[in-house]
Amino acid sequence: MKNILFALSILVALGSCGDKNADGTSTNGSDYKPASLMELTGQYDGKHPCTGCDGLEISLVINPDSTFQIKEIYRNAAGGDSVAGTNGTFSVNSDLSQLILKPSKGATAERTVDIVDGLIVKLQAAGGDAMNALQRTTRVFADEPNHRVIYKITEPDSVKNLIYQLSAGRFVSIHKTYLDKAPEGERAIAAFYASVFDTGCSGDNCDLSTALGIEARNSSKHTDMISKFVNADSLKQLLGTLASAATKLTTLQMSNTRGMLKYSYLVESADGNKTNCIDSYEASDKGHRLVSHTVNEMNRSMSPGAKQIQQMRPDPKGDPRRPANQNNNTGKSNGKHKVNQDPGTIISPQPLPREKN
Repeated sequence: MKNILFALSILVALGSCGDKNADGTSTNGSDYKPASLMELTGQYDGKHPCTGCDGLEISLVINPDSTFQIKEIYRNAAGGDSVAGTNGTFSVNSDLSQLILKPSKGATAERTVDIVDGLIVKLQAAGGDAMNALQRTTRVFADEPNHRVIYKITEPDSVKNLIYQLSAGRFVSIHKTYLDKAPEGERAIAAFYASVFDTGCSGDNCDLSTALGIEARNSSKHTDMISKFVNADSLKQLLGTLASAATKLTTLQMSNTRGMLKYSYLVESADGNKTNCIDSYEASDKGHRLVSHTVNEMNRSMSPGAKQIQQMRPDPKGDPRRPANQNNNTGKSNGKHKVNQDPGTIISPQPLPREKN
């Protein structure tokens, strides 16, 4: 179905594009008028038939600094796949309806990009007049010297979604379309992780919470979104010292299998230690119950059972993150396991008592 819809969108795009006026402005009748170059930035992809190969795959990246990259893969051409790459700078016409691509080196001719709407562009074929329609897959939401936020706008994958990713310390990628279309409970869980970790934050403005439509982290709107489906206090106790605004969220990925939501995430503490966690939730209309929480830190795996994490209460005589029935003098506790001082040795977790009504 997605392939059919994509093919139809390409046919509509091709049929709606006409000639240009003398000054280069569009005459295709499109009502789309981008307010700035930033509205056009991002990645556009497409697949097209080609002569002498099984198909042409095209990827075009338009950057806020007026540079571009093109990657064209000719599948099963003579001798196998053939890959051609081009990069350079571009200029725009007066109404941002067309880009003129200027390669940075070589004798490659200039190419044009016609802007059809906010999702479809048409790239002039290399060495010809044909125009290949491409569909937008990402857009640049923010671009600063040390921080760039990219929104994925592809259709959500019903099985697995990479919701948030931080790369090279400054590039943030967020699956915006998934967050916009996800059920309220899944949005609430994502909002919880946005409340306890650094997700590209500048003060109370954070990239993940902004993508969720939350203006300020831990505002009443933020906490209300979480509390409808998630027991935030219990989850924070399980995370212990990881639940800190100084802990960076590196990746957050969700998979949904028959109503069981699994969130895998990688975090990095202020001292550079990395921890991988997996949380599994049993989804229902009344709330999402955490049934397992797995932590893997320094090659040490810790997985409490469901009963151990349903309810937690603070130890009145010790660390508030330590379950009340653990002995403070025996090893170290992370709120889930009692770990012997001998590295790598894990003692089975003790049952955590339920709070009295």
